[in-house]
Amino acid sequence: MDTEFVPLLKNKTGYITDASNYRAIAISNAESKLLENIVLQRIQSSQDDVHCYQLGFKKGHSTGLCTYMLKQTVEYYTMGGSHVFLCFVNFSKAFDKVNYWKLFIMLFNDSLYFYCIKLLVFWYSNQMACVRWRNSISSTFHIGNGTSRVEFYVRDIISSIVNCGVGCHVGECYMNLFAYADDMVLLAPAWSAIQKTLTILKTVCTKLI
Repeated sequence: MDTEFVPLLKNKTGYITDASNYRAIAISNAESKLLENIVLQRIQSSQDDVHCYQLGFKKGHSTGLCTYMLKQTVEYYTMGGSHVFLCFVNFSKAFDKVNYWKLFIMLFNDSLYFYCIKLLVFWYSNQMACVRWRNSISSTFHIGNGTSRVEFYVRDIISSIVNCGVGCHVGECYMNLFAYADDMVLLAPAWSAIQKTLTILKTVCTKLI
């Protein structure tokens, strides 16, 4: 349950003294990676229609596919003589701000294997980490938030917007949102519809904090 964080500079031409100009790479030990693979084989999220709008974190999918679907939807509307308003949403440091306990509740609601979730609860509750900077290593500290499993966290957001009945649609299929990974794009043929989806987004996000 010990992890080592290594800060990497994002923009070499930016300020190297700015903490936001760094991203952390977590280096886990071999035992941790082995256990993760075992747990991954037993945990399968319940599949629903919302997952088709989440194109990140999915085998056989990519952000390139997401961009293609976005362009096709925009072209469908513009060829018909309609406007399309887009709003790109970037969740700042989404991976680092996930609330563990709300995530565990989502996993329980998915009726996942109980003992796997119990293991994850213990694992996440007892994670320790240190930071390595060149040849120096910090003292260890407890990790209280953050995970790579953001797709569970954003699922309610996707569901709320897709099912709101507002925004772009092709036939009976709403195409009002596409999720890359933790980033999303909202689509609507009118600015008032974009505003409504943003209001829904804010309401759902507030509940997840």
